[in-house]
Parts: sequence; C-alpha cells; structure tokens
Amino acid sequence: MTDRQLDVVYCEGWAPETRAVVGRMSVGDARARHERGEQYAVALTGGSGQPRALLEVAMAHRFARSWHFDEHDRRVRQFDYRVLTDGQVFLLEENQWDYTALEQHDVDERALSRECRYQLDGGVHETVHQRIPGRRRSSRVTIGRFSVPAEELRQPVPEFGDWLPLARLGEAWDGLRATADPDVAEPARAPWHPPVPMRPFALDEMFTPGTRFVLPNEMGTVVAETQAAGMLRLTSGRLVAADPYQLSAGPAPFATTVAPGTYPVELAKVRHDSIATVAAARVTISPEPVVSWQLALRPGQDPTLLGDGEFYGFGVDTGLACLVDADALPAFEARLADGDDPFEELVDDLIETPEPRSGTNVIAFHSGWGDGAYPTWQGHAEDGAVVAFVVDLTIVQGGEILP
Repeated sequence: MTDRQLDVVYCEGWAPETRAVVGRMSVGDARARHERGEQYAVALTGGSGQPRALLEVAMAHRFARSWHFDEHDRRVRQFDYRVLTDGQVFLLEENQWDYTALEQHDVDERALSRECRYQLDGGVHETVHQRIPGRRRSSRVTIGRFSVPAEELRQPVPEFGDWLPLARLGEAWDGLRATADPDVAEPARAPWHPPVPMRPFALDEMFTPGTRFVLPNEMGTVVAETQAAGMLRLTSGRLVAADPYQLSAGPAPFATTVAPGTYPVELAKVRHDSIATVAAARVTISPEPVVSWQLALRPGQDPTLLGDGEFYGFGVDTGLACLVDADALPAFEARLADGDDPFEELVDDLIETPEPRSGTNVIAFHSGWGDGAYPTWQGHAEDGAVVAFVVDLTIVQGGEILP
C-alpha cells in the first residue's frame, strides 16, 4: 500500500546551498514561537526523507510561505500568504521555476520562472522571467491579466499543526505524522526572514542642514541643505502627493486627514560639488517633535500585502512631484485639459501655482533624480497626532549618515 503520510519536522528553515533542513527544534519550541508570533519553519518530508514542502511562518508579520521541491531537492514552486485583518489567509503571490539543466542551482535566475500576483478582488497579474543568452539579467514579460474567483484565494487561518492547506500539495498526501523531537536542539541561524517593507530613513536628518551622507552610488558624500517652499493651503485637509501632470486623473488623497489650514513646506536637498538635488519635501502640520514615522496610505491600501523593500507610493513620469489639497483636483483637471501648463517654469527646483476658484494652491518641485515611484511618510507626535508629511524621493535610501 502506498504511504500517503508526510513526516513533520520543525526547524529554522531550508538552506539552499546545502539543500538541507537546518536548526531542527522540538514541537514544543515551534508551538511556543507560533504563539509568540516568532518565525520558524516546518518541513514536510516523504518516507525517504526527501522534502516535499517547506513552510515558513511568522504570525507577528501576518506572513506564511510554502515551497515545493523537485527530485533534486531544488525549490520549484512558492506560495506567499498574508493574514488579512478579517482573519483569513490570502494567497498573495505564486511563483514557479522550470529548470532545464541539472547544473542549474536552487531558484536559479537562468531558469524560466512564472509569477502570478493576486489582488484581493481576484485579479491576477501574470509575468514570465527568462534569461536571454548574452544578457546579464533576465527579461521580464507581462503575459496576461485575468481573474479567478476571489474566494479561491482565501482560507481560514490554520491551527498549529494543520499544515496541508498551506502546503498545497494536492490530493497525493492525506495526512501528517509527527517525527521524534531531536535529542538536542540544533542551533542555527534562520536562512530566511519575513518580508520587510521599505522603512523610513533619515527623514529628520535630511532636513538638518550640514548632515553628511555617503550614498551608494557615484555621488559619494553629499551634504544636506534646506529651502523654504512656501505655504500650502489645505482647504479640506485631504493631502495629495502626485506627479502634477497626473492631477487630471484624480489621484486619491491620503486616508489620514488634518485640520484645514495653511502649512509651511520645505525642500531637503543634498549637495555634491555645485549640484543640489531635491531629496524630499516636508509639510509641517505642527511644530511638535515627530516620535514615529509611518507610511502614508490611501484608502484600501494594506501594508501587510507589501513585499521586501516595497512601499505604496505615487508614480512620476515627468520629473516633477507636487503637494496639493484634494479640493484643487477638479480645477487642475480642467486647466490641463484646456492645454494650460501651470508647471512649465520652475525656478530653483520649485513652483507655486495658485488655484483661485478653490482657494488652494499646488507646490511642485523636481522629483530627485527624475521619474520613478516615491513613498510619502506621515510623522506622529507622542499623542499619536499627525504633525508632518514627508515626500521621500529615495535619494538617501541605502546610504549612511556620517558623524
């Protein structure tokens, strides 16, 4: 009779270099980590000890991931999950690797790979990555957008030990059996970490003149300086950060609102030799000190769904960014539709454009090194109130602050 049971081994994770489980631990230790939200891993192996699936779990991060393996112990399929606020586990992403040669190593960039990114409403964005001979990097081709029933992407959060639903191994396996705990726990460094979205960096230091940074590019050492950028009139308190030429598309304001009023805007620049580049723009709502920074979100955005280094931001394809109240959007939509270009003559990286009909204005500025996607952070005071917004043009991200 065919053995349809899988052995369960709790551990730190899977080491792709050695293609082996590392850091075996007892069931009790794994359960304690689960209850504390700390990370651990679960290997599901066949009777021969060959891995069939490996689960990575970190409940404090609302994260789980399942890997499948081929007969050479290479990972061939990946399922990324997030635990939503409604208590359901959501399948966020699925990846598959097709190896064409035995010498291709685990998750080899030379392998053809297929990625499906799922949306909460069931939308699917499918992409294929393929290494082309003679090129250093793989090509990325979007091959389709389609949808699946949204309920197929969700499942209840499994109890500790109920691993088959997350493993997604199909009907070939119908049960799990515990293996003996190791005589001695095997200390090992976890070979994985849960995804960490982009974190704010040096938001205060960028606005402290004289701060020196070493940037991870040819610019090397730069020095911070600031420039007053005028007063932003927020008639509704619903702040929008966007490419000014995309105001006609009606970009959504941030979910956090502030009291209507007029607030000072300041640019942070980093200078290298004779060149000063705009690195950030700050709207100061209150002079109270910022004790914490959080990503400014628009309605419907959930930071749990972000991957490693990812962020929600706004896109720029004209080299300009701006700050404006949502009340101004209809008027600027009409002006841009009529061929009026209120942003064509920036002076010293900056232009302030009034909108008399709504009583608002737009403060536009150069977007760092140009086009891209940029996050906005909101600063909180000790009592939790929002006291600042900073548009981060990611110039100093990845850099180092010098003493």
